[in-house]
Amino acid sequence: MAKKKDKKATEKRRAKSKHEKEKKRHLKLVKEKQKSLPPPPSLMTRPSFADMEAPDGFRTVSVSQALMEFGKPLMGDAEGSTKALNQIFGIVNGIWNYEIMLKDEATGKLEEMKDTMIRKMKSLLKIQNDEAEGLLQEMIDRKQHLFPDEIQPEIPTVMFMRKGLSHLIAPFNYTGMSFSEKTIPPDEHDKEVLKKIKKIDRHIIDGTDYDEWEEFYFSMEESVSDAFEKWLKEKGSTEQSQTFASNVELFLNFIYRYAHEDLVILDAVQPAYFEEFLFDYLLRKLIAEPHEYVTFPPTLKFFFRFLHEKGYLPNPEDVIHVIDALEPEFIDVLRERFG
Repeated sequence: MAKKKDKKATEKRRAKSKHEKEKKRHLKLVKEKQKSLPPPPSLMTRPSFADMEAPDGFRTVSVSQALMEFGKPLMGDAEGSTKALNQIFGIVNGIWNYEIMLKDEATGKLEEMKDTMIRKMKSLLKIQNDEAEGLLQEMIDRKQHLFPDEIQPEIPTVMFMRKGLSHLIAPFNYTGMSFSEKTIPPDEHDKEVLKKIKKIDRHIIDGTDYDEWEEFYFSMEESVSDAFEKWLKEKGSTEQSQTFASNVELFLNFIYRYAHEDLVILDAVQPAYFEEFLFDYLLRKLIAEPHEYVTFPPTLKFFFRFLHEKGYLPNPEDVIHVIDALEPEFIDVLRERFG
């Protein structure tokens, strides 16, 4: 009996040693590849979103976020229909541009633009001409109220938007979360998911042209999200599983489809990139309610635990410590933006 235990312990040590050697070799390849990469185009010619100080009563948003916030009164009429949503967004974009052109008295296209928008609003929203005229004016007033010209920043990709209602931003309630500490070893599906991640990693390390692996990336993203959601449910976290799984897709996009100064893959994410994700990328890309942003730090921590249990990472604790340190500051930023 003792000999069997000794044999199992020896096999376990050998497996761990092999994994560590593969990890070191892999990181060495990453570092060597980083040295040979040409410098990427400059992405941070502006301060991060978290560092952009808006005037009192305003918050910083990207142009795409500004359009979505501006269009909310119309967007609600298109819920559940992608086609209708796209059509409504076309009207929102048209009204936005129309309001800008109103300031240019020399333009000769205003009446034509107005007639087009009135016609589209009548058709899509099933309203009469007078109602469409009134709605158009309401939306023009809304834009001027939310985004007054005199306070807008010089950076063309961002805007200052007037804050609406104040929100109470509470940290994520970990104590109210059901989560089993029992390890769930990888099944055959999990192993296939890990192979997909490692295949994308290899493309990144080898510098393969993005067009060659873009389609496969989306297959990997969906597989990872599904496997992560399944793992969370098996751990007992049914309430958070769908939200966390959706969140992780945005993080995967940041890791693999966003240009970085260094070569970045899931098992070689430097602390600075977690900070960039939370304090810039997420705030700039995501259009969400305040409480939805709060779910991202826990998503990252549970995701890296998932990667560890499934055999992709030897130890998630370093990553978890980084997120633990960033989370309170991230909550403070959200309170500043939405409070």
